[in-house]
Amino acid sequence: MSRRASILGRVRRNLVSQGILPSFASDKINDGWIYDEMQQAQDDIYSRVKIEHSFVITLVEDQTDYPLQISSDDVIDTIKEFILPTTYNYDLTYVKPDKWNNVIQSELSGIGQPTYYTIFEKTLKLQEAPTSTDAGDEWTLYVYLKRSLTDIDVDTDPEIDKMWDKGIEFYTTMQFLKGGPRRDFLNDYEDEIKNKGYMEHIHTGEQQHIEDNW
Repeated sequence: MSRRASILGRVRRNLVSQGILPSFASDKINDGWIYDEMQQAQDDIYSRVKIEHSFVITLVEDQTDYPLQISSDDVIDTIKEFILPTTYNYDLTYVKPDKWNNVIQSELSGIGQPTYYTIFEKTLKLQEAPTSTDAGDEWTLYVYLKRSLTDIDVDTDPEIDKMWDKGIEFYTTMQFLKGGPRRDFLNDYEDEIKNKGYMEHIHTGEQQHIEDNW
């Protein structure tokens, strides 16, 4: 059974036990509404817990632009850190998008490896361009996301770790309740946030974020 179907089933059982639904299969509350609230739960967890997400890019000779699944609006601050090959000898420095032209127009040192980066819309931009020496190298990028990259629906599972499934269940259930029962599920949800928030993996890498004002 998929994660989304499992959570949906538990929410329906909760609502039956609270007298909101007359039976598990009742169409009084349709599955679409429940999936919508599951999505709201996932976004709420993102807004309250720093959840790490990673991407891998492969360097291409003379290529400075690399498409990403995220935009600068999707992340808290910018890229948290890069994990680079051990042969890479330089720090990467972040430049704000509105200052990027200053980098392009400047006279760089000609070291032959990227030393500056920015994110513009959904593109990672590097300067200088990689040379044939670095072509094929993989960089791992770690970010903290502000919100989901995909929506939970009949075809799509939650993107956050499975350990948050109970939290999604409690949050979703409480949206259909009032009074004491709603408070009970809210308290259960808050306990999930409190007890599991610290368990989110915080990656310790070798390349820390540096920002340049240009």
